[in-house]
Amino acid sequence: MQLKTVLALLVSFGFLALPLQAQPKNAVLNRLVQKMQARSATPLKSFQSTWQRVIKKIQKSAAEQVKKAPSLQPQQTVFLLQDAEVSDKNPFFASGFLIQETFQGKQYLWGVTAKHITDLYDTPFEAVFYINGQPLRVPVQAVYTGAQHGIDLTLLQLQIPPSAPLVPLTLGHNPRRGDILHSYGYTRGIFYPSANRQALAVTPQKIMTPYAFVPHHPAAGYCGSPLLNTQGEVAAIHCGSAADKSASFAVPVSQLYTLLAAYRGLPQGQTPLVFNGTQIGFLHANQTIMGVYAQKNGKTISKNVLPLATDIFSALPKETELIPTQLETSLHWQGADEIYVLVFEEPPHYFLPQEEPCLQTLYRYNLSTGEVSSRTFCSLLPVL
Repeated sequence: MQLKTVLALLVSFGFLALPLQAQPKNAVLNRLVQKMQARSATPLKSFQSTWQRVIKKIQKSAAEQVKKAPSLQPQQTVFLLQDAEVSDKNPFFASGFLIQETFQGKQYLWGVTAKHITDLYDTPFEAVFYINGQPLRVPVQAVYTGAQHGIDLTLLQLQIPPSAPLVPLTLGHNPRRGDILHSYGYTRGIFYPSANRQALAVTPQKIMTPYAFVPHHPAAGYCGSPLLNTQGEVAAIHCGSAADKSASFAVPVSQLYTLLAAYRGLPQGQTPLVFNGTQIGFLHANQTIMGVYAQKNGKTISKNVLPLATDIFSALPKETELIPTQLETSLHWQGADEIYVLVFEEPPHYFLPQEEPCLQTLYRYNLSTGEVSSRTFCSLLPVL
């Protein structure tokens, strides 16, 4: 390649700033250089223009995907969750969706989002639906929350006008590995559907799919979005993505059934704590397993402790969670004489369990006698 051509390319990409008379006499390259220099003279205007084109491209892609996906009017079902006093200086966006519950012969409308989202709100917030392109703003209040590291979901009470043509979603069943799912939500306040999210791994607490977003598009705000199966039913709820964009994660819809039952005070709202076939306690919807410990002669020989200070979405689901009904799979317990399971109750607001007292329950299971006992206390999380 000729030196002049190399220099021209460097100029065109902004690596060199040569005067026009030093540039090659190639007309195409000269126009390109002049265009780049004009843009560099007004960087903000150029950035705004580029960003507007990106947004239009995303919105066009979103509209095309909506036509192919099972939900016909997703923006009358999926809402933008935002601070009621949102401003351009400090915007905060998330996603949620509308469901209908039948309880004791009556029907109730609920909003659903991720628990770690409502943890962050310390001011009034609202849901924004779009009906024929026009925003409908609805006040929102968190009514019942799960546990971020367990059932990462919140039930929202929405003050919906009776005449509003909103469409609640139907709840389905947990997906199986290999199932294709479709999701809808908002990223940075922009509506964004993500089609063909294959379930790569499925556990009772988490579902892993490929990264749900194109590389150049921001993912912030998508948590709380529904993942629909091919019948248009909710199969999971998006709860986060790996920082390295290797995967996205979702809460299976069975966890939402559990949260609804817990709110109603039904037995189905409790998950049994089972170790090697023996039930040793219950895990409530707003509780999280903090750790499982195997002891021999009063000394811990094996333990599995949830690392709350790390990114819980950084590894595969089977490597991050403690399955309540299969606690024996979480540690090496052969040779132990006692098993301890520590759970703590999360309040409906943000807190740091390593620094703030919280209500805890410690279950003890004697492997020799089969005796099960428990005690509840309020303190900083202990280390066994």
